[in-house]
Amino acid sequence: MLLAGETFSATTSVAIGSDVLTSATSTNGATAFNAALAAEGIAVTQIGGERCAAEFPYDLDALAQYQVVVISDVGALTLLVTPDARAGRVGVNRLDVLKAYVEGGGGLMLAGGYMGFQGMFGTARFHDTPVEDVLPVRCLPFCDGMEVPQGLRASILQSSHPIFSGVEGPLQAHELASTVDATNRLQDKLNRDKETAQRGGETTRTDPAQQHIPRLEELEREELERRERDRDDRDR
Repeated sequence: MLLAGETFSATTSVAIGSDVLTSATSTNGATAFNAALAAEGIAVTQIGGERCAAEFPYDLDALAQYQVVVISDVGALTLLVTPDARAGRVGVNRLDVLKAYVEGGGGLMLAGGYMGFQGMFGTARFHDTPVEDVLPVRCLPFCDGMEVPQGLRASILQSSHPIFSGVEGPLQAHELASTVDATNRLQDKLNRDKETAQRGGETTRTDPAQQHIPRLEELEREELERRERDRDDRDR
């Protein structure tokens, strides 16, 4: 699998009186996602969003080594405006390449987010592009984001689709929140273990994904037990 995106950089300025302090941070939002796929034996190559303009594949031969491409929070312009384009040279349209890749049997997933589909303020700009041609949905020509702080219950319209194999029904909003919370707790533990290993000077090479599968299973069991208790309380 090729994952394009899911890295973020932020610059923060804090004003204290007349002085301004500036700091910068970088985040990889796909750490837990990559670990979960590794646990299932799925190899992932990630190209961070800041590298996509220069490093995302330019031709079908380069894409052919992947069974699926996931684009997450990378807008169309990042893929269209290559270094050659910035230098005023004619080059390849990588959205055309992605369309040909899918038509040739490759898998494509366009993840939601501020820079997914048409994006926040319409800045992702996948509407009326070759990528939209091979999506199962249409992109609106304007901002298509929807903020739902109260939670959202998704309805499955075609439960026979293979992607829903093993999914018994739509998740309630609180169940979605609990699943996210369990994932965050697992990620926190991964980070703590990594820091502990670094402080202890550990040099043994380990597989983080395999190492934490028991912990993930434990979190899942805890979540199932909590749901059963909630149902029992409601029944009483």
